[in-house]
Amino acid sequence: MVCSSHLKAKYVRFLIKYHLFILCCTFIMTSICIIFFVYNRDQIHYKNLLRGFQAHGTKVSDEYRKLIALIRETQTEHLYPHAINSKTFQPTPYSSFNSHINPCSKRFYVSKCPILPYTELTFEFNDNNTKLFDDLNTFKSVCKLEWNLRTFYTNCSTNHSCCQFIGPVELLFNDQLISYEQCDNITQNDLDEYNQEWLLCKTSSSSCLNSKLENYLTYIKSSSLIFKIYISIENNQIKLRHLYDTIYNYRYKEIFYLKFLNFDFNDEEILFNYYLEKNDYLIYLTICLYLFCLVLFVKNLFFILIIIFHILLTYFSCFIIYYYLFHFPITILNYTSIILYLFFILIDSYLWYTCWFINKHRRDDCTIQRIIENLLTQTFFYLIPKNLTAIIVFVITYTNQIIVLQCFTVFSFLLITISFFISFILYPGN
Repeated sequence: MVCSSHLKAKYVRFLIKYHLFILCCTFIMTSICIIFFVYNRDQIHYKNLLRGFQAHGTKVSDEYRKLIALIRETQTEHLYPHAINSKTFQPTPYSSFNSHINPCSKRFYVSKCPILPYTELTFEFNDNNTKLFDDLNTFKSVCKLEWNLRTFYTNCSTNHSCCQFIGPVELLFNDQLISYEQCDNITQNDLDEYNQEWLLCKTSSSSCLNSKLENYLTYIKSSSLIFKIYISIENNQIKLRHLYDTIYNYRYKEIFYLKFLNFDFNDEEILFNYYLEKNDYLIYLTICLYLFCLVLFVKNLFFILIIIFHILLTYFSCFIIYYYLFHFPITILNYTSIILYLFFILIDSYLWYTCWFINKHRRDDCTIQRIIENLLTQTFFYLIPKNLTAIIVFVITYTNQIIVLQCFTVFSFLLITISFFISFILYPGN
């Protein structure tokens, strides 16, 4: 039992009230979200809702939405775009493969061009039966999109090939796309010729005379309903911000839309730092709220210092794991950690405070073993088998050497586990 037997009912009442409070808050927030979605239903793109927070399509909290969307972009697909046992996996991405090059810069490579850090834009047609060469107007629309992206985001001249921009129409033009009017002058005969060249390079590499197009097609073999555009912006912050602000959730006359946007690793860092500065007040507000809860519930400088040290230690561990091991930027893990800690400490600090300071019981009665034993036996008595409860209590008791450190160590492992779940399950790559 926690502290003493006469406090058992008090703890049970507290836990019941706490969970009722959480359920009420959840119900209120869910109701607000439903009302919000109904009110803004005309602004929401329903096909993109499964992609995460960045796709709700409204104008509320736009900067914070972009920050969360950018964080979601950091994924292991940058390192391993295909499974090793899949047909599209290429052990050597290109002939001049260099193991010392950042893997995030290997998404696309064109012969006679230097190895550039490309931003990959993947577009998909709205109609599942539509392809690039099915309709002349569709092809012209893609051509105009390429011209607009090329002229604004690259420094390519109009009289020679450009390594900073790669697109399907430009490759079919053999790097001779030099004006916007060329897109309007495309005829049906031209479209048929481009279609034949496309199919030839896609089916028979030995008969393909366009080596750039052949290499490009290796990156879109998975589906004929998509096309990809590669842009090298060369770490230009102004152009990066403009691209991210204008192209995200891009739709062209309900013909095609932007499905994925994969920035180069360095470009992601620049954008992430920019939007982090734009939303620093939210982070400061969360930290201040968290520290206020510490002072309100813990009321002990020693414990506050231990908690702060524990946060810094977890932050450092997450930084090592995500930044150096997986080559991610600082992901959503480090900023949801504050929220998760706030949730855990509200429970933990209240139990410690009431047990240790208010009731003035012995420290041995306030161990994490007794607290968890009470939570398991009193709250989940009819849900968790007694054998499993006994095993959990035994493991916790066996490792109970230092009360305070063990308590926060348990929450540390729990936090990291939940954070991994958030990063890899709730925000999948595709």
